[in-house]
Amino acid sequence: MNKLAMLAFVAGLATAGCGSDTPTAPTGPTTTSTVLNVALSAANEVPPIANAEAGATGTATITLRVTRDTAGVVTASTMDFVVTLADFPGGPPRASPTFTPGQPARAVPS
Repeated sequence: MNKLAMLAFVAGLATAGCGSDTPTAPTGPTTTSTVLNVALSAANEVPPIANAEAGATGTATITLRVTRDTAGVVTASTMDFVVTLADFPGGPPRASPTFTPGQPARAVPS
């Protein structure tokens, strides 16, 4: 009989803890992060790279942080880039990267 009473008590506590469907509004600013990981390859370039840099590879990690106030309005945002490049002849490249919109293996319209 004591086991049945204990089971009923535990079931009652579990049910009481799950009784609210009303979400609570944040009491202060909230920050969310979105992380994108990108594989970089010279083989994806259009037109194709045919010189000694054709085997170049790398990775990029892009982190976007967005801060919103209690009304959900964006109040601040930052974007961080971490880029690692490899397999370049003669060491790491010295030129600045170029960011272009587009899809892999397709030329960007001029």
